[in-house]
Amino acid sequence: MISLSINNIKDFMSKLLKAETFDDFDLHSLTIHNFACFEINKIPTEPPPGWRAIRPHAFDIIKAANKPSYIKLVLAIPAHMLEIENSTPFLNIVFEGDKILITSGISQKTFTLDRSAHTKLNSFILQFLTQNNIGYTNELKE
Repeated sequence: MISLSINNIKDFMSKLLKAETFDDFDLHSLTIHNFACFEINKIPTEPPPGWRAIRPHAFDIIKAANKPSYIKLVLAIPAHMLEIENSTPFLNIVFEGDKILITSGISQKTFTLDRSAHTKLNSFILQFLTQNNIGYTNELKE
């Protein structure tokens, strides 16, 4: 697992909500707290909706009021972006206060002690952020 703090919140939110940067990811869940609590849980469709389809609606909810107090977005990484056998990799994004934290996670279909899938996922996320000029600070001290 990685835990990364985003350095430039305004730039990141612009890339998340206005640009196509995250559009290839699938939506797993979304929670927004501003003037009300809005929540989208995993939608039981195949294929799952992409962030591209939900992004404009999330943007409308966020811009409708003052800055949200809390946003949690869980994006599934589809196989065409990262193939991890018998697993679903996730990118977790949490905005709270004046901080954005990104963590990685994997839902595995079978138990294993092998950490290679986590290593592959973490490398993918770091590469994705770097390629998209998203600055971060590693929150986990190894």
